[in-house]
Amino acid sequence: MYVIYIVILSILFQLSAAFFAMRLIKHTGKQVSWMLIAMAMSLLALKRIFTLISLIDGDIIGSQFKTSGWIGLASSALMAIGVVGIGPFLRTKERSKTERKQAEEALHETKEYLDSLINFANAPIVVWDSDKSITKFNHAFEKLTGRLADEVIGQKLDILFPEKTKTESLYHTFQTIKGKQWETVEINIQNIDGTIKTVLWNSSNIYHPESKKIISTIAQGQDITQRKQAETELIKAKENAEKSEEYLNNIINNMGDPVFVKDDQSRILLTNDAFCSLFGLSREQLIGKTLAEDVTQEEQEIFLRIDKQVLANGKENINEETLTIREGQTRTISTRKTRFIDNNGLKFLVGIIRDITERKKAEEALNESERKFRDLFENSTVGKSMTGLDGSLHVNKTFCHILGYSEEELKTMKWTDISYSVDIKKTSNIIQSLLDKEISQARFEKRYIHKSGKIIWTDVSTYVQRDKDDQPQYFITTISDITERKSVEAEINLLNKELEKRVIERTAQLEASNKELEAFSYSVSHDLRAPLRHVNGYVDLLTKRFTDSLTEKGKHYLDSISDSVNQMGVLIDDLLQFSRTGRQEIKQSELDMNILLKEGLRMVESDLTGKKTEWVIATLPHVYGDQALLTLVWINLLGNAVKFTRKHEKPRIEIGFYEENEEFVFFVRDNGVGFDMLYVHKLFGVFQRLHSAEEFEGTGIGLANVKRIISKHGGRTWAEGELNKGAAFYFTLKK
Repeated sequence: MYVIYIVILSILFQLSAAFFAMRLIKHTGKQVSWMLIAMAMSLLALKRIFTLISLIDGDIIGSQFKTSGWIGLASSALMAIGVVGIGPFLRTKERSKTERKQAEEALHETKEYLDSLINFANAPIVVWDSDKSITKFNHAFEKLTGRLADEVIGQKLDILFPEKTKTESLYHTFQTIKGKQWETVEINIQNIDGTIKTVLWNSSNIYHPESKKIISTIAQGQDITQRKQAETELIKAKENAEKSEEYLNNIINNMGDPVFVKDDQSRILLTNDAFCSLFGLSREQLIGKTLAEDVTQEEQEIFLRIDKQVLANGKENINEETLTIREGQTRTISTRKTRFIDNNGLKFLVGIIRDITERKKAEEALNESERKFRDLFENSTVGKSMTGLDGSLHVNKTFCHILGYSEEELKTMKWTDISYSVDIKKTSNIIQSLLDKEISQARFEKRYIHKSGKIIWTDVSTYVQRDKDDQPQYFITTISDITERKSVEAEINLLNKELEKRVIERTAQLEASNKELEAFSYSVSHDLRAPLRHVNGYVDLLTKRFTDSLTEKGKHYLDSISDSVNQMGVLIDDLLQFSRTGRQEIKQSELDMNILLKEGLRMVESDLTGKKTEWVIATLPHVYGDQALLTLVWINLLGNAVKFTRKHEKPRIEIGFYEENEEFVFFVRDNGVGFDMLYVHKLFGVFQRLHSAEEFEGTGIGLANVKRIISKHGGRTWAEGELNKGAAFYFTLKK
């Protein structure tokens, strides 16, 4: 019973094993079938061992069921599976040989096809093995790197990458080994000439069909260098465009002239700050408008008409227009309008406005000035000419009158044609100096040739008129006819020569007279003094020898004779002093007037009476003059002051100075007897006295000496006085 049961189970199990073996063989191949048969034979051998053991043990059925029964079933099953698997193999062995040969040939053809496909693919392809050594390198990769396949195959993969990015490139490449197949990355590939190419790279592993081991890796690239450059340039262009737009906006907003952009309906799309300032409106108030509300109707019609013309024909328009803005203010503007068409064909109007109000005013003022200049030029009473740099002439009527030519005749002539030949070189030198800016203008005398051939003397004044760039344009010349004056000057020169001759003659005569006067002075000094000395000597003898026998009247006569002799001596001394003063040469030097004053005071000290005189003396300045002569001035003035205050109970003498223009004014003021101003003109004359000799001693020469000395110093003298109230004497010296 058990045996039958076991047999049935064995059959069922073997059928199941056979079915399973067929399914398994389909998926695993003949190698597994042979392995299962070997396992079945091993289990059968094991079964026999268990059978022998059970015979010895005595429990044959039970032991077989427990051990070898199950082993038998297993071996039977494995055997069935192996037979099922190996049976077809044995049956088709001969056929397989033929098919394998065909398959090998097909595989060889497929390999050649794949090699050709790789080599001649447009995309760069490279294959490397598990050692990272390159095994395939197609033509596209040769072109990309400039390397031949024979040079590269067998080399390590990293020779393809630049040194700087090698680590990064290898990292991305070997991510495929970790399962990240066909991941697309950007990798830098280095050309043999050193240039770097950017490649869009993807790769995949190739596995062994049985062991599933990675046997190689294939990678495909796409050269995107130009695309990357284009992208970079596009980014830069975009950045530059943004910067340019910002820069353009900054330029427009910072432009001093108003700028605007309008659409084809003359509506404002863009303005700058200057435009807003011109109209006194904000951008919000201007954008989208046509300015119809902000200008007069007449101005608006002009604006719109010109806008339409420019938009229609595309020709640039420059027009001067009057613009009324800000509560009736009127400005003159120059507007430049240009048409612009964008890529979509839309038309825009670009305009720039320049406020030329002040320029127009300046032009009007200039025109008025030019008109006045022309009137002045044409109607001037002196000759005027505008002489070109080439010597051409444009003259007024007076110029024509002076030289006897008509205006039309002078227009055909050069300045050299009407100039006296001797004066041409001198005039040319002056012209060159003006052109070289050595002088700004020149005035000189010049001779012209009258149409009749007569020489005309003129007083010439000329300067160069230059343009805004400081370049010479023409000469503006003024001439005055001085022919008569030159004739008179010639006569005067002749008279001067004659006068000089006469002066020389008179000087010689004066020198002779001075010599005679000097001889006379010597004679007076010696010859006249001898009789006086004799008279004075006899008076002394009479006085000494006959004093007892002389009556009082006789003594009085002798005293009178003696006084007269002494007075005669003083008079002779004063005359000699006056004479020497006139002839004496001044030796000027810087002098302290305080020292000269002290010397004068010392000299008149003996003339002071017992009365106490009040002196008021200021500190005097330094002057230039002759020390001896100016000391004599002080002696004479102080002597007069002392003399004429002698009878006053409280004599007072004041000495001081003050400044007047370029002079020092010195004075001596006293409270003496004074004088009548009716006779002031006599004070500084020789022998002129306003008081009798019996009242006040003196010869009347002292003040004459003062006047002569001060005159020789270039100064003045005068006096002021009043009878019995004092007098003041003044003299001046240059600072």
